[in-house]
Amino acid sequence: KQKLLYKWYLNIEGLLDKENLTTTNRMLHPLLLSDGSLIVTNVGKKNQILKISPSGNLISTNKEFVFHHSLEVDQQENIYAPIHKELGNPSDGFVILDKELNLLKKVFIEDIYKKSGLEYLYYSPIPFVDPFHLNDVQPFIENSQSRIVLLSLRNKSSIMAYNFQDEKVIWILNGYATMQHDVDILNADGSHISIFDNNTLGKKETKFNIFT
Repeated sequence: KQKLLYKWYLNIEGLLDKENLTTTNRMLHPLLLSDGSLIVTNVGKKNQILKISPSGNLISTNKEFVFHHSLEVDQQENIYAPIHKELGNPSDGFVILDKELNLLKKVFIEDIYKKSGLEYLYYSPIPFVDPFHLNDVQPFIENSQSRIVLLSLRNKSSIMAYNFQDEKVIWILNGYATMQHDVDILNADGSHISIFDNNTLGKKETKFNIFT
C-alpha cells in the first residue's frame, strides 16, 4: 500500500573501514533478511559486501571478492552475488554466502563454459575484455535446497540455467533480449521467467526498456 514501515539510518563511518572509506560510497542492491538486517554491496575503493543491523550498524562483512550488481536470496537465506576475480580483472563469476557472509560456493563463468564444451563461445572476440558481464544470479527456489541458478550474461545477451551442484548447463537462451539485466522466475516449477531487457547495443543509450 506504499506505506512506510521502517527506515534504516546508516552509521557510515562505523560501517566502512578506513581503507575503504572514500568521499563517495555507494550502497547498492539492499537485500532484506527475515531478522530485519540488510545485505548491501558497497562500491568504494574495494567492492565489499556488508551485513547491516536494523539500527544501521555493521554486523559482518566479506572482503574476499570484488562484489558487483544484484544480490539475491533463497529460502535458506543464502545470498547469491556476482563477483570479479580481482580489481581490474572483469572475469566474472558468482558466490553463494550464508546469512553471516561466510563462503559456501564459488563459481567462475569461464569454468562453466570450458566444462560444458562451450569454450569457443568464451573466446568470441567481442567484447573479449568483458565477455560475460554477469548482471544477476537468480536462484531457483525449490522446496529442497536450491541448486539451480539463472545467470544473466549481459554481453552475451544470454540467460543461462546452471546446476551448480552437478556443474551442468541445463539450457541457454540467446537473443531473447539485448544486453539484458535482471531475470526472475515467475512460477513454482520455473517454466515461466521474466527478463528486464536493457534493449541497447554497446554503450549507446536505449530508447526504451522491454519486459520479455
